[in-house]
Order: sequence, then C-alpha cells, then structure tokens
Amino acid sequence: MDTVSDDYAMGKGVVAAGGGKVFFIQTGQLVALNVQTGARAWKFGSGLQAPLLYRSGVLYAASKTGAVYAVNASNGKKVWGSQAASQGAVQLVADGERLLAHNGDIQAYGLKDGKLLWRAHEENGFIQPIVAEGGLVLGQNSVSGAYTYDILHAYDAATGKQLWEQGNHDLPAAVKDGTVISQ
Repeated sequence: MDTVSDDYAMGKGVVAAGGGKVFFIQTGQLVALNVQTGARAWKFGSGLQAPLLYRSGVLYAASKTGAVYAVNASNGKKVWGSQAASQGAVQLVADGERLLAHNGDIQAYGLKDGKLLWRAHEENGFIQPIVAEGGLVLGQNSVSGAYTYDILHAYDAATGKQLWEQGNHDLPAAVKDGTVISQ
C-alpha cells in the first residue's frame, strides 16, 4: 500500500471496505482484494491517492491532479470521472446525492454523474475535517492578524451558497433540526 503524507492522514480513508472487498492505493492504482481469500479482485487507474470512500457499492477516489473518480466496487469499472480543476483531495464525504471533496476548498459533485455542482473557496483555506449534516456543509478556517482566531462557515449543501459565518467557533459538536451547536 502506498504511504501517506503524514500520520494524521493514516486514519482518514487510506483503506476502505465494502461488498466483501478491501480497497487501497498501491503504486498509484486503486486495488481491490477479496476479504475471504486475499486474492486481488481488480485494479483501476493511475496517479491516484488516498483518501478513499466506499458508499453503496461505489468507491470514490481522487488523483494527484484533482480528478475525482467513482468506481464500481464489484468489478473495478469506472462509473464516472470528473476533470474539474482542483488539487487532489484530503477528505471525501458523501452527503445525500453529493460527493464533497475537500482540498483546502470544498467541491461538490453529483454522486450519480460526477458533475461539479459547486465550489466553496476561502482565501485562507479550510482546515480538516469538513462536516456535512442537516443540509449544511460546515468548514472552518483560521484568520491571523493582531491575533489568530477560527471562523466557522456554513454552506447550503444543495447550492453551495454561504449561509453564514461565525468567528471564534470550532466545528460543531452536533447539528440537529437546523441548530448548530459549537464551541
């Protein structure tokens, strides 16, 4: 399995599992192994990197150049590939009918077709992780001036429109019924 850039990334989608298979990146290719036999079931692509995400029989991965792929987990065939310009991904999140790719910016792709739906950009970038819950996509960044403070940003998950931002707040402890609870 390919190594990851830092220890933090090790527990964040380096390996995915589902449908009787385990998935990982090896020499830039997505590899699927049968969990019962250990035999390689298939391999896909080139220039790919973690993180990986498995959801409902589909595996999602990104390339170093920013292309995002959906791969049929049972046979390794490409379902779709999005070539929207970005810089890889450090986190992939499935939210409703969207795949969110986080790389400092947040990109939302249609889960079924890979179409880029929206992109959220903040000058200072978003730090990990992003949270998708309750129709919101929440990202946090830090701003430095006379002192450094965090800003929590909330985006509409369907449109990507920023709904609000709140200074001196961290990612939420919970989101329920339209209420965000944060520190």
